Amino acid sequence: MKIKQSVTLFAAVLLSTASAQAINWTGGGGNNLWSTAANWADGNMPDNNTESAAFVGAANVAINVDTNVTVQYYADGYGGAGYIHTIYGTGNLTIDRNQNGYLGVWNATGNAGGTLRLNGKITIDNSAGGATLVRNDNSSGNVTLFDTASTLTLNTSLQTADGAGGTIQFNGTLAASSANLIIGSDNVSFGEGHDSSSFGRDIVFYENAKLSIDGGTVLAANRKFQVNNSGSELELNAVNAINGANVVIAGSSDFLIDANANQNNIGVLRFDNGPVTLDLAAGVSEFAFADSSGQTWGSGTFVISNFTAGVVSFGTDAGGLTSGQLAVITAYDDQGVLVEGLVLDTSGSLVPEPATAGMLGLAGLLLFVLRRLRG
Repeated sequence: MKIKQSVTLFAAVLLSTASAQAINWTGGGGNNLWSTAANWADGNMPDNNTESAAFVGAANVAINVDTNVTVQYYADGYGGAGYIHTIYGTGNLTIDRNQNGYLGVWNATGNAGGTLRLNGKITIDNSAGGATLVRNDNSSGNVTLFDTASTLTLNTSLQTADGAGGTIQFNGTLAASSANLIIGSDNVSFGEGHDSSSFGRDIVFYENAKLSIDGGTVLAANRKFQVNNSGSELELNAVNAINGANVVIAGSSDFLIDANANQNNIGVLRFDNGPVTLDLAAGVSEFAFADSSGQTWGSGTFVISNFTAGVVSFGTDAGGLTSGQLAVITAYDDQGVLVEGLVLDTSGSLVPEPATAGMLGLAGLLLFVLRRLRG
């Protein structure tokens, strides 16, 4: 095999943490095809898991993956600030990091940042096992985008990682896979076009991770959001985006569900010893979990902020939670006042028990009378 060299300072220095030499795209072949050897530095097309590919130029570029090809990692280089760098085509680009916990998809653009747009067939297949990382570096303006025409298959885990910030957006299809997507950073979103209904695996949260659901169809029944560390958050901004997936929080981990849109199809809720918080935005009128009466709720608590009677439900009847589960729910209304005595009504909706509701109504009437007397 020919020895392949990088001709850029970026590949020699910035990518020096990687074992593979990054071969730079030059576009010297007169077309935009990956398979044209003259498009790559020294006429050497990257084509196996000991070699990597990068584009470091200051231009918009679209590289057509016209053949099935494997590289150790793919990178967008420092010089592309303000530009869009697209990978697309009918061929499959396999990222085989060949090391556990190393970068496989890397947006390292500097200055104001740029967009690394993946819009074709991408497979993560780490022959060393373990997770492959996707990360932004060098600029908080970077966007790593799995766009709407992308199909991402995970034969081994893909993990988002903290770097310089920016955003990591999954707007395409998560295809049937054999490994999980790990949210390991606080800058991840699913947008319009996202579809993980056939993914067949789980979304796992690590410490201080955040996933924003801005659109699409997310997961499916019997799959789950698995929370393994504290400080993580699921932000729901799209109506009815969750497709029956469960929410499972392990150990003493806490978890925040930030609900900014109605959801009619959340799966079951299960947690151990950490507090779970559901923060309902004004205007949310439906947040429906599946019947969770058969799920373990450990010594933790379930806290509902901005509670309104009838909004949160478990199943479709009064048996959707046990009395023991109801006892660990703490709810506060939009004024921060504790709402006590919660039960499920005959439709499974969480409401104050009738006696409590009556007392609340009486208290409101007395407050109204006092205000009239003072006025």
